[in-house]
Amino acid sequence: MSIDSQRLYNVTPLESAITRLSDEKAVQYVNQLIRACHSPSTVQLSGEDVASAIGLEFSLPCDAVDVPSYGDVARSVLLLLASNFQQRIEIEALINTPKLLNFGKELVDFDPIKVLNILQSQFNAFNFLQSGAQASPRWETAQPGLLRAVGQNLLTCAGFRTVDPVSDAEYKIWYATTRSLVDRADPSKGYGVQHDGKVHYGSCTVFVPKSHKIGSVGSPWWKRILTCNDDRLQLLAVERVAEETFWASVALKLSRSPIEERDAVIFVHGFNVDFEEAALRTAQIGFDMQVKGAMAFFSWASRGEANMYLADAATIELDEMILADYLCDFARYSGARRVHVIAHSMGNRAVLRAVDRIAGNAQRRTGIQFGQFILAAPDVDVRKFQQHCAAYRAISDRTTLYVSSRDMAVEASRWLHDFPRAGLVPPVTVAEGIDTINVVNADLTLLGHGYVAEARSVINDMHSLIQHGAAPQSRFGIRLTSTEQGHPYWMIGA
Repeated sequence: MSIDSQRLYNVTPLESAITRLSDEKAVQYVNQLIRACHSPSTVQLSGEDVASAIGLEFSLPCDAVDVPSYGDVARSVLLLLASNFQQRIEIEALINTPKLLNFGKELVDFDPIKVLNILQSQFNAFNFLQSGAQASPRWETAQPGLLRAVGQNLLTCAGFRTVDPVSDAEYKIWYATTRSLVDRADPSKGYGVQHDGKVHYGSCTVFVPKSHKIGSVGSPWWKRILTCNDDRLQLLAVERVAEETFWASVALKLSRSPIEERDAVIFVHGFNVDFEEAALRTAQIGFDMQVKGAMAFFSWASRGEANMYLADAATIELDEMILADYLCDFARYSGARRVHVIAHSMGNRAVLRAVDRIAGNAQRRTGIQFGQFILAAPDVDVRKFQQHCAAYRAISDRTTLYVSSRDMAVEASRWLHDFPRAGLVPPVTVAEGIDTINVVNADLTLLGHGYVAEARSVINDMHSLIQHGAAPQSRFGIRLTSTEQGHPYWMIGA
């Protein structure tokens, strides 16, 4: 049965029309609004002032980013302005009256600083600069995730770029693992590849050099030699603690954070990952997404070898109940305002079963509600996913499924199992209440499997999800499309 996109995603007709605009028309509409809104009394901030204002609110610890297309930015500006009643009326009039577009034919007519000034005049977003107040700007009617993205990308178009971290950093993460200790007499040596009969808890300290690039845990050796720069993340320490101490430690960290930063994010890794790799990837994701609350991971006993796929597939089934308990305990005992989960590849198998258990047990899930579930490149049978994915809706605010047609690792799994995988397109896996996002031209890895952690556009999109819970139509660079059967889904990087 066809899924009604407006009912499923709460997309208004105007938002749908905006997302389908061509680059040229989107820019023309924005230019029309600039001319209509301009008046001699409008306070015009300089580019430097605008950069400073938005930098206070939207800066990211990263290097220069790819310049987005004017069309993408213009569509986001229109969506943002449409959150204001008066502007919505004007935009609807523009879209419904194409003959008004008798000027601004050139895409180069797009001036990011003019757009920022119009946003300033319409929403009074930057009046704190004029009054000398120090509070961060907030737009009452706008989606904060879209506001952040529009500001950041307008600055990029205007030639302002965010900068590298100014110094090295140490980033603390928490873990639970069912791996056995390498040396029971010395827990600091970490964990091996064998499955243990119990759960170990603790924390890791990861070194993040100032040369770190968003999406990377370190350059290959040949690049480090050529650049004379070691940008690798390094695992400095592994500390094992009792379970009670673990929860007290996480709760203490969150209690010392501002209330708006008391979120916890749990990463569940996939196939062919050892404990150290899981720790480094968790730290990289948390650091790049600016998780200031608690970043944690669950490390099941993957063998960490490419030729051990079947062994890993059997091992992960052992942790279904353990992972369900870990997720629930995080929600109960950590003191987090919201708990979010990012599952990658084969890790989605354990998460799907764990969530199904939580949702199906009323006593277990009493008072339990999660924030975002992010399902990245899931190596899960489509039939099994469709059977159990309703559980995500029962216990979370939003669930997002990232898929790709260029994921050769999941393609190999599809060939092995001789049936479609939820993380691979075609076909596009669409389920009611779950936002499916097809990642296009956004991966940096050879196999196309690591985009959840390595593609900048996906990291930025996950940041918007974690920080604001924004719907797809309110996030930068995402466009609505549909399957041949009319089922709606989204595209990023297209």
